[in-house]
Amino acid sequence: MTTPKISTSNRHKKFLSTLIKWYRNAKTRHHLEDLPDYLLDDIGVSRQDAKQEINKPFWK
Repeated sequence: MTTPKISTSNRHKKFLSTLIKWYRNAKTRHHLEDLPDYLLDDIGVSRQDAKQEINKPFWK
């Protein structure tokens, strides 16, 4: 059985895409930290839920 070959270009694109996703995850989670409680309530997230989300590693 042979493994499919992935071009270097595709590997770079996938790697870059993953980095962008991780950055976006971290940035979005930290925006939760700045939201007042009434806005968190509007989106159905408690302060405790927001804290748990903020503390997640960026890759999850």
